[in-house]
Order: sequence, then C-alpha cells, then structure tokens
Amino acid sequence: DEDASRSLLDGQPPKAGACGTWSVVAVYMGAGTILVGTYVWGVVTLFDRYGSAMRLWGGIGAPGKEWLLQTYYASILAATIGFFPSLGYALKIAPRLPRRDVSLICGAFLGFYVTEMAWMPMCVAYIREPREWLYIAIRLQLAVSGVLAILWLVAKCRVPADVAA
Repeated sequence: DEDASRSLLDGQPPKAGACGTWSVVAVYMGAGTILVGTYVWGVVTLFDRYGSAMRLWGGIGAPGKEWLLQTYYASILAATIGFFPSLGYALKIAPRLPRRDVSLICGAFLGFYVTEMAWMPMCVAYIREPREWLYIAIRLQLAVSGVLAILWLVAKCRVPADVAA
C-alpha cells in the first residue's frame, strides 16, 4: 500500500487507514454489543428467578444508603452517554494514527470488554449460590478490567497532537 511505502521511506510508522476504522468498529460496536447482551441476559435471568434485578446491587440500596445506588446509576448513565463521543473520536482519529497506536487502543478496550463479559454471568451465579471462590473471581475480574480501562485511557491520552486536533 502506498501509505506504508511512503512511511518506510520517511521513517514514520505506517498509518492505520481503513484498517484502523474497521478495528474501532469491530471492538467498540461489535464486542460492545456482545457485552451489552450479557447485561441484558443477566437482568432478564434475575427477573425470571427473583422478580427483580436488585440483588445485583447487594446492600447499596438499603435504607440510609440510597445515595450509593443513585451514584452508581449516575455513573452508568455517564458511561453510556460518554461512549458515543468516545466512539466518534476514535473513528475520527483511527485512520490517521499509526497502526501500533490503534492496536493498543483497540486491544486494551477489547481486553476490557472481554473481561467484563464474565462479570454478569459470575454475578448471576453468585446470587444463585454464593461461594467464596466465585466472590474472589469477581473481584479479580473487576481488578483486571480496571487495569485494562486505565491502559485504554493512557493509550488514548498519548494520541499525537497533530492527530488529536
């Protein structure tokens, strides 16, 4: 491809081009849709079994702690709304980024999505039959997801200024 040849001649890493755009679409929208599917499955399963999905939140909705549940709901809303500008930004910059940078951004986000896909099934299993090993697995999954989210943030913050503009 011409961009790759030009990049080799001027010593710059090759730009991601259309591959970058499709990587963003696959990860953000493809894997993201699967993740949302696990959430829907979990809520439907909990409604079928218990008539409500409130068991997911444990005691954070208990009297005197309602503010915790409201804070959690606000964070879910903010993350949902923030996803769309983030997707738009990623689609805008991906073709102009070096392939390595797109791979880091999309790889970290895909890793986050994949680890998060285990959260709801593990929570549903834990609600059905609490076991210490499952509790530990959920905590480990959340920790790994957190590290991957930070890696994704760092990768996005390192976008070169000429591409970010």
